[in-house]
Amino acid sequence: AHRTFLRLIVPAAPWVFGAAGVAYAVMPAIVQGEMGEWTTLYATVLTVVTLGVGALVQNIVPWINRLTGGRALVVGLGLMTVGMGLGAVAAPLADPILAFVVAIVLGIAYGICVVAGLIIVQAIASPQELAGITGVYYSIAYSGFLLPTLLAALLPVLSYTVSLAAVAVICLGCLTAVAISTKHP
Repeated sequence: AHRTFLRLIVPAAPWVFGAAGVAYAVMPAIVQGEMGEWTTLYATVLTVVTLGVGALVQNIVPWINRLTGGRALVVGLGLMTVGMGLGAVAAPLADPILAFVVAIVLGIAYGICVVAGLIIVQAIASPQELAGITGVYYSIAYSGFLLPTLLAALLPVLSYTVSLAAVAVICLGCLTAVAISTKHP
C-alpha cells in the first residue's frame, strides 16, 4: 500500500491544486496588461471556470477509470502536462482567450486528478489507515497551492514562459513515473 502511495500519489498529488493555482493566479497575472481594471473580475471568472469544470468532470472519473483500465490518474496528468504547456505558450501572447482555455484544461485535469487520487487512496488503505492516508494525500495536494508563489518569486530570473515550460517538463516527468508505475504495479 505504501509503495503504491509513493509511486502513484506522491508524484501526482501536488499537481492537483498546482493546476488550480496556475489557472486562477498565474494566468490572470499573465494577461493583466490586456485586462487592466478588469483583471480582478477576470481572475474571478477563471477561478469559477477552473473549479466548475473540475467539479463537473469529477463525476465521470470512475468511467474514465473503466475506459482506461484504471488509468484515470494518467489521463489527468496528461491533461495537466498539456495545460502547463499551453500556459507556457499563452504567457508571451498574453491573450485572455488562450488563458481562459488554459484554465479549462487545467480545471479538467484538477478534477480528474483529485478524484483519481482519492480512488487510489481508498483502494490501498485499510479501514484503519484510510483517514490518515487521505489526510497525507490532501496535505501533499495542498502543497501545489505554493506553485504560483514559487513562479512569481522566480519572475526576476525566469519569465512565466520559461517557468511554465519547466513546470510542464516536470509534470511530464511525474506523468511518466505514474504511467510506468500504473503499468507495472
